[in-house]
Amino acid sequence: MGYFFVTKKVKICYKKLGKFRIYSYIYYIRMRDMKIKEFYLEAFPTDDLGLELNEKPTFAGLLNQLIVGGDVYQYIGVGDSIIRERLFERLAEELEVSYDYVYNLWLK
Repeated sequence: MGYFFVTKKVKICYKKLGKFRIYSYIYYIRMRDMKIKEFYLEAFPTDDLGLELNEKPTFAGLLNQLIVGGDVYQYIGVGDSIIRERLFERLAEELEVSYDYVYNLWLK
């Protein structure tokens, strides 16, 4: 299949984490299109804080924030650790890696 990158950011992310398990372009597309707020409100409908999440962030963007050392809380628009943990769990599921792997990206 070869490598196909939608944006320069994804290419940079892949180079920076060569061992990172992004299996295919399809994973990226699914993550790119999955809006964090939409996912969160569907998965946790009783959590009113989810309504305060920014509209535009995606899981691909969240991954990018982790890789480049960005401010995750600013990106998602909410400074709540429970929401962050839930989003990290979902990101780990999408990437088929452990939660600890995603969490350690954040700590670096």
